[in-house]
Amino acid sequence: MVSNAHNTLKKPLVIAGLILFFGFDDILLIFLLFKIGFPRLPGLTWAAIVLGVIVLNLSLALVVYRVIMSRPSTGVEGLVGLTGTAGVSHGKRGTVFVRGERWDADFLGEVSAGDDVRVVSVKGLRLVVERTGTGGDAPSDSGR
Repeated sequence: MVSNAHNTLKKPLVIAGLILFFGFDDILLIFLLFKIGFPRLPGLTWAAIVLGVIVLNLSLALVVYRVIMSRPSTGVEGLVGLTGTAGVSHGKRGTVFVRGERWDADFLGEVSAGDDVRVVSVKGLRLVVERTGTGGDAPSDSGR
C-alpha cells in the first residue's frame, strides 16, 4: 500500500521539481535583465525569444523526465523482468542464460532445461526466476 502511494506521488513531484528547476533560470535571467537594462529590440523579437526559451525549457524538462522515470537498464535493478532460457536444472536450483550471461538461479516452481524464464528478483548473485510458459509468450533477451 505504501508502494502505491509512493508511485502515485512520484510523477507529480518530479514534474513540479522540473518546472521549478527550469523556471528558476528564467526568473534569474529576467532579474538580471532588469538589473542591467533591457536591450532595445522590437516586440516581435522579444516574443520569439520568449517562445524559444519556453520551447527549450519544455524540451529539456521532457528529456530529463524520461530519464528519471525510465526503468533501470543496468545493474541488478535492470535484470528484474528480463526473460531468458533455463540451462541446467537441479530441482529448485540451476542456471539460466539472461542477456547472454550464465547466472545461478533459484526456481519458483518447476523449471526444466530449455524453458523460457522471467527474472522475478535478485538475491546476491543468484537470480530468482519463474517459468514464463511453454508458448514462449515473452521475447527472450537470452542473447543465444
